[in-house]
Amino acid sequence: MGPDRTHPAPGAAVRVGVVGMGIRGRMYAAIAQALPEVELTGVCDIAEDARLAAADEFAVPVFEDVQTMCEQAGPEAVVIATPDFAHVGPTLAAIEAGRHVLVEKPLATEVDAARRICDAAEAAGIRGMVAFENHWNPPLSAMKSAAEAGQLGELVSCNSQLDDRIDVPTEYLRWLGRSSPGWFLMSHTVELAGWIAGQRPVEVQARGHTGVLSALGLETYDAIHAVVVFDGGMVGSFSSCWVLPRSLPLAFQFRHEMVGTGGSARADLTDQMLHLAAERYEHPATIGVTMGGSLSSPPALMFAEFVRALAEGRDPPCPLGDGLLNVAAIAAIHSSIETRRAVEVRV
Repeated sequence: MGPDRTHPAPGAAVRVGVVGMGIRGRMYAAIAQALPEVELTGVCDIAEDARLAAADEFAVPVFEDVQTMCEQAGPEAVVIATPDFAHVGPTLAAIEAGRHVLVEKPLATEVDAARRICDAAEAAGIRGMVAFENHWNPPLSAMKSAAEAGQLGELVSCNSQLDDRIDVPTEYLRWLGRSSPGWFLMSHTVELAGWIAGQRPVEVQARGHTGVLSALGLETYDAIHAVVVFDGGMVGSFSSCWVLPRSLPLAFQFRHEMVGTGGSARADLTDQMLHLAAERYEHPATIGVTMGGSLSSPPALMFAEFVRALAEGRDPPCPLGDGLLNVAAIAAIHSSIETRRAVEVRV
């Protein structure tokens, strides 16, 4: 028997299942239940405590494996929100069951694995999307519009910094010892630069630092710096670390600049444009707050576009092939750190 290819009926809510009940998975499940065009039919996690918590929080059937969820809950699409290193198995299982997929970035942490996902989806006629949520981040979307309108001229340079406080890898997401600032953070910024410029990364040279997190039992890089050459001639400088002090008021800092022959554009999302001093000093989230009952966060807008594309029978943006290219770029960055040489980005 071939895969069960389910497709949304015109005008009907898109039935969705979510795999991985960590921070991102619970976020997607909450978004699904808030969107009138979506029906959350089930969630999945290999950990019993996560399943019990999800059953209580979302009041939907919970499952231990993807195949059973697809068989019994009947989702038309599956969101893969497992840790970075654990995207491949659930994604391939969902594709084999004939379900469309929205996969958290990075698509995989190995090029061959990402290619297997793309090949499987193409063979099965499955629509797939990679969760590059910054396409729906207002300042960065505006930067893309300015570049497309020619306001920046020919893009020649990019400078991007995306960092996390040290409590992100050590307390919030302990599995990050099996990831890196490259996979977890730089996969955002390298893809973002290429998307804004309309260029593909072709060569990288990178260096990394270790010692802080390894002393805490997490064998991963503390920081990565990379220079990336794109096929249109743009050169980008990217830095990501996740050992910032806990005293910072926000868990991340994010600055992104594009420079062209006709102008430049710079977005700083670090302070969220709000400085609040009460019992403590903080930068409360302002990008993506719920207003008038409407979800406006980049992940919610992205998720809504995914299900809208499925409902309309068209391919969603951020296709799996873009995820494969991103995996190849980040893999090349890690290879450059290890070899201390320039490395070509090969898909």
